[in-house]
Amino acid sequence: MSAPTAAPVASAPIAAAPAPVIAQRPAPVPAPVPVPVHVPVSVSVPAPQLAAISTPASAAPLLRTPAARSVATVSDDGDPPWGDEEPDDLMDDLMDDLPPPTRGRVGNAPPPAPRTRPNLDDLQPVHDDEPAAAPRAPAQQVAAPPALPQFERTPLGTKWYGLIQQLADAGKLIAMVRALAMQSELMACEPGDVPTWRLRVTLETLRNPALADKLAGILRELTGESLQLAVEMGNAQDPPPKRDAAEADRRQRAAIDEIHSDATVRALLAQFQTARILPGSVKPL
Repeated sequence: MSAPTAAPVASAPIAAAPAPVIAQRPAPVPAPVPVPVHVPVSVSVPAPQLAAISTPASAAPLLRTPAARSVATVSDDGDPPWGDEEPDDLMDDLMDDLPPPTRGRVGNAPPPAPRTRPNLDDLQPVHDDEPAAAPRAPAQQVAAPPALPQFERTPLGTKWYGLIQQLADAGKLIAMVRALAMQSELMACEPGDVPTWRLRVTLETLRNPALADKLAGILRELTGESLQLAVEMGNAQDPPPKRDAAEADRRQRAAIDEIHSDATVRALLAQFQTARILPGSVKPL
């Protein structure tokens, strides 16, 4: 016996699942576009400033803004009241309100007085009775050196001076021999088998027989004569140094006279009141 078979069961109809619903995003709303609003702007034009120039108190202010142009209320519906004016017209109006520039006046300085020429008729003549200007003092001149004591030049002194100059130029006179030759005065030349020349000296220390023999030997070489020297004490009036001093004094005086007579020097002394020749600055050539 077979098992009972279950009767087939008819499947109930299954309702179809609804399709998924996709939520749609709302379309983006466009952002509001800002509408330009004409806002009234107060334009302040700075007045041109001139360096170191002041305007008088009575002058008008540099910039006068008309009341009608100060600040106007602008609505959103219309343009500003100055919108119809051109920029050039506005600048012309501003420049018309500026005071005219001043020239040639700095600060509060008054204008320069006009130049006038003096009237020749108003000039007063100079009378001769008026005191004249004091004459300029003559320029100071170089004082001449004091005069040297006078001495008598002798023929023997001239002969001795010439011989000593030759010995000095040849370099034959040295030390004490030179002192004896320079400080001596030739008093006499006595003839004889051996001529004797007599010398006079002022210093006792020069009366040394050894010095006299040395000087006599030098003179014999120069003159070619056989001679001897005799030295005595006394006041030598015509020794070689006195002749040298007299010659130097003569040349110095001649140089000073030449400077004073020079045309250029005289012109400079006359031109400059304080000009002077320094003492001791004049030297003979």
